[in-house]
Amino acid sequence: MITNEQIAQAFDRLAEIIEFLDRKDPADPFRIRTYKKVANIIRWYPHNIYELRKEGKLEQIPGLGKQSWAKLLQFLETWTIKKYEELKQDLPESVLQLMDIPWIWPKLAKQFYEILGIKSPQELTEIVENQPEKILSLPRMWQQKLEQIKKWLQMYQFTKTRTPL
Repeated sequence: MITNEQIAQAFDRLAEIIEFLDRKDPADPFRIRTYKKVANIIRWYPHNIYELRKEGKLEQIPGLGKQSWAKLLQFLETWTIKKYEELKQDLPESVLQLMDIPWIWPKLAKQFYEILGIKSPQELTEIVENQPEKILSLPRMWQQKLEQIKKWLQMYQFTKTRTPL
């Protein structure tokens, strides 16, 4: 059974990829906020969304517009969102892994990718450890933030090595 958290993560990921790609579409900031809002509505909804759909009670969820409903139904039927799959084709899968690192938001991941050519968490770890001056050369980057990135990478590596119960 799919959980509300899994559904919410799909909408969060859609918002992140739109923010990362930054196509200068005037509607994108609205889309990003909307998908994050949908993710939070789903994440904190007190009943399982997948079960509600099976019971035919999906309309009970408040706060979703037509497009969001369509994407939610699409996800519940296919386990993916078509728009996400389309946008995902425009960047390497490993770049999406950069955004899996705690506190590496899309704009920071975009700087790592476009300015430094970093395409994966492994490459970021290597640069942070061996060439920290490259990270410090980025706009709005300072030593304290570099130290935070090191901690974030350690947390990421720790969570990747843990076995879920």
